[in-house]
Amino acid sequence: MDKVQVYERKSEESELTGIDDGQRFQTVNVVLKEEARVGLFGNIEGHLGTEELYTANLFAAKFNRTERIGLTANTNNMGANAGGREGSLRMNSQITGEPRNTSVGANYENQFFQKKLNVNANYNFNDASNRNERERYNKEIISSEEVQETNSLSQNSNNNQGHSFRSIFRFRPNTKSNMDVHFNARKSQSSSWSASENYMINNSVDSIRDYRSENNSTGDSQSSEISINYRRRLKEGQALNLLLSNKFDESNQQSDVFQRTYLHKEDKETIVDQNRLSDSRNYNFNSQIHFSNRINQNLNYSLGYNLGFRHDKNKVDAFNKLANNDELDLQYSQNQINKSSNNTLLANLNFNAEKVSVSLSNRTNYRSQKLTDSYRDIDLSRNFWDNNLNLSGNYKISNRKNHNR
Repeated sequence: MDKVQVYERKSEESELTGIDDGQRFQTVNVVLKEEARVGLFGNIEGHLGTEELYTANLFAAKFNRTERIGLTANTNNMGANAGGREGSLRMNSQITGEPRNTSVGANYENQFFQKKLNVNANYNFNDASNRNERERYNKEIISSEEVQETNSLSQNSNNNQGHSFRSIFRFRPNTKSNMDVHFNARKSQSSSWSASENYMINNSVDSIRDYRSENNSTGDSQSSEISINYRRRLKEGQALNLLLSNKFDESNQQSDVFQRTYLHKEDKETIVDQNRLSDSRNYNFNSQIHFSNRINQNLNYSLGYNLGFRHDKNKVDAFNKLANNDELDLQYSQNQINKSSNNTLLANLNFNAEKVSVSLSNRTNYRSQKLTDSYRDIDLSRNFWDNNLNLSGNYKISNRKNHNR
């Protein structure tokens, strides 16, 4: 270590715009010696226990003055996402089912163009599964002459695999402007199976109800998201901020559902035997433009406008299995589309002094919503305004004491 610097800094927004928002952050900066800024290190650990329990971890890293590369991996059958640490071993003294978790991750960070561009990217693969079985017995005394007993048995298993990627690009061409670009993506697959039986009898002789179910499903999903945040100082005390974000999610699932209920007293049987196909798509776009200006050393204001759209589609087709003829069951089906948009005006007036800060803000929003479902004959829509006016203040009594209203 070469030296340790401890100082108080303003927020990133204040440093860019020159407008003091009253926020302060205590910062510790550890400066390494030149020979310590290049290295390669890592560790590996593993544990074995009774009942065939195990957990293992791997960590490796390489770095120099601008570049950092990291690799992590772990696997365990103790139900811990980050198993292998002694703390995880103590926390997982109670294990449900037969869990298995494996994950592999990689991280890369570097600076380019004379440190004006910083790139940080992460990749992770995760594989998690579990298998469990439960048996329950319940006895309820209704009266001195009536006792009801319920026996239940359930089994389930599931498996989930996913790939995820996250990245941040920070571009600082000069002291007056900067831009952050976030890009995230994920793709996953899942499968699950469950079965249950439930029997209720009265006085150990008379059967009341029999219930049996079995569900088997497979599915996949994917999502992507990109956002751009650009900020520029126009002149001393003035700044412009532009934010754009776009997100898309998609998932598909196929399920075989079987449920049988038999009521002995009524001699009535109800059966649900279906193949259900689910399709979900969600799209979300948001934009914002924000202008801030400093009137004097203590007083500043900001104006902003937000525009956003959202389009969600959720469709479930439930087909009854009758003599190999598929029939759509509208009771368990839906074809729902939800659309919404919003326009928002923002205004803020802030006063910041050494001990006193006051903020006056107003938010005016116009929102439009429309919900339809062709399977259920639903067609709803509404448009409305809302306004939110807020006044808040803070008095700094000491470095550790504040009074807020």
